[in-house]
Amino acid sequence: MAFDQPGYNNAKRLDAATRIIRRFGVNGDIQPAEIVHHNTHFMAWLESGLKAKKIIKSIPVQHKDGDRWYRENLDYLVETSNGISVIRFENYSGKAAGRKTRIQDAANKSYLSGLALAKEYPNVEIRNFIYFVLTGKLVELEIVPKSKQMKLEV
Repeated sequence: MAFDQPGYNNAKRLDAATRIIRRFGVNGDIQPAEIVHHNTHFMAWLESGLKAKKIIKSIPVQHKDGDRWYRENLDYLVETSNGISVIRFENYSGKAAGRKTRIQDAANKSYLSGLALAKEYPNVEIRNFIYFVLTGKLVELEIVPKSKQMKLEV
């Protein structure tokens, strides 16, 4: 994330986290040190859990579906030895019900961006994640193509 990078000193990281808190109007709900703590673990996960080989930040993708275009800037595109991972940042700090809505919205976007990325990265596994910056929650999405979805008939 632009506000917190490896090598920044702790004072700079705390100052950046304070600005994020003010920007999203969550003063008193979360402390700057919590955001720094979450992000430290997130960056460690990129390196040791995901085993990132290359991280491309704010990469534009587009996909044409019929006569409609889908365009988006992905927060992180992470290349690993097993494929690629798309990581979207969310600044939501509220209740789980709202988080579910954000996850559904991200899943819809992930499906479309996956179609665009499949052209650039054919035959490569694409994983999708949402990182909730303010709470430190990381969610992996499983995107199921429409052709493999089951219909529920009542």
